[in-house]
Amino acid sequence: MLITSRRRRRWIIPKGLIEPGMSAAESALSEAFEEAGVTGRIGDQPIDEYHYKKWGGVCGVKVFLLEVDRVLDEWPEFDIRSRQWMPLDDAVAAAEPQALKDVIRTLPDRVG
Repeated sequence: MLITSRRRRRWIIPKGLIEPGMSAAESALSEAFEEAGVTGRIGDQPIDEYHYKKWGGVCGVKVFLLEVDRVLDEWPEFDIRSRQWMPLDDAVAAAEPQALKDVIRTLPDRVG
């Protein structure tokens, strides 16, 4: 599943800052709920990481796998984001930035 970014409407994955008092995995799960309206079980460790330019610097994104068990009809950001389940090749083509495309492309090797 990919979601759209707020402003430029690019296809991305849910992400955000690690919230105080939460682990990276807990923050990732929270972002998945807030931005994509999905819940489920998340791994304790990131499967990958990528970087992109933002706010005049470089941001790092830790990528976690989420086994989705619920897809909500409404969620905190449903009125400002779209979400879409896509086949792997379509997700690679649609995602931005290039570093995210590279992460998505390697998912079959990481999921077992």
